[in-house]
Amino acid sequence: MIEFDEYYAIAADEVAMIGTSETAGATHPYTLSVTLKNGKTVSVNFENKQARDIERRKLLTQISREQRQDYERIYNKLYLVEDAVRRIDKRQLRIWRILSKLLPVKEES
Repeated sequence: MIEFDEYYAIAADEVAMIGTSETAGATHPYTLSVTLKNGKTVSVNFENKQARDIERRKLLTQISREQRQDYERIYNKLYLVEDAVRRIDKRQLRIWRILSKLLPVKEES
């Protein structure tokens, strides 16, 4: 979950677009809005452009961090599966060798 200006908590994979806009004559003219995949839009207004841009960078950093963590979790699970398959193959080979020594089976050519 990413935090958007301490008002909203949003899942990173639900973010469709991040947008900025300016409104002339308002007390808080700089707007940062996040559009979600379901069509909803949440926005926060800022007094100055620097504060809005800082918050935008924080959002982008949080989203990229969440995506990297997802990739790392998937990679770790894949590694565990591959390791388990390797161990099973070694176990099966060892079992077949033991069985071939115990049972009088001969190969015919």
